[in-house]
Amino acid sequence: MGWFGKVLGGTIGMAIGGPPGAIAGLAIGHGFFDKNDLDISDNNYQFTISKNDQTLFLSNLFTMYAHICVLDKKVTKRKIRYLEKFIETKLNFDIKRRNILVKYFNQALKTNPDFRLYKEFCNEFVLYEDISLFTIKSLLEFSFVNNEISSEVESFLYSISKKLDVKNSFTELFNIVRHNSKSPYAILDCDENDNLKEITKQYRSLISIYHPDKSKGSLNNFLKIQEAYEDIKKLKGTSNI
Repeated sequence: MGWFGKVLGGTIGMAIGGPPGAIAGLAIGHGFFDKNDLDISDNNYQFTISKNDQTLFLSNLFTMYAHICVLDKKVTKRKIRYLEKFIETKLNFDIKRRNILVKYFNQALKTNPDFRLYKEFCNEFVLYEDISLFTIKSLLEFSFVNNEISSEVESFLYSISKKLDVKNSFTELFNIVRHNSKSPYAILDCDENDNLKEITKQYRSLISIYHPDKSKGSLNNFLKIQEAYEDIKKLKGTSNI
């Protein structure tokens, strides 16, 4: 687990959620991130967030990430890794500003999604196509990081896309990200760089949860986990443990 997960603490893997409504005191003041204009590039999307809008953009984006986890009722390791990579590669923040983003995310985990929270964000960025598309694409990637997406999260993201006026692109983006997310590592919530011992431990943990005889058991999930584990062993160059 990287620095994000360590700062986040015991929330990982637990059921989360909380009272609806606004996130009291979430914003730590406009201007906190206002050191320089923020340049973000991601394949076809390149844009600059002015230093005056950085707090609005980042606090809302990380609140949305958190609310996806609230809808899923869990924060997985791969989701944490996604956020760490996003901050390290897209934002290049120092540790102080990284920790502020963790605080945004952690506080938002204690609330339920409320579209009124994103009103200012949507009103500010709806006219910027690159920013709107990047936002939805990033939220979809985050949602699909464990290979599957719930109907609640899909509906949540579609509603945001409408507010950002990218509804005509949502289905296309959804299908592209879903196709690109297919990975046995995602099913086991592990990383490509994890060794086989770590992956086996995770596999056994999931098997014990989703075995058909267990209370949360699901034959479909059980078989997917088994298949993913066998695929990873082949990728790692071994067929036996």
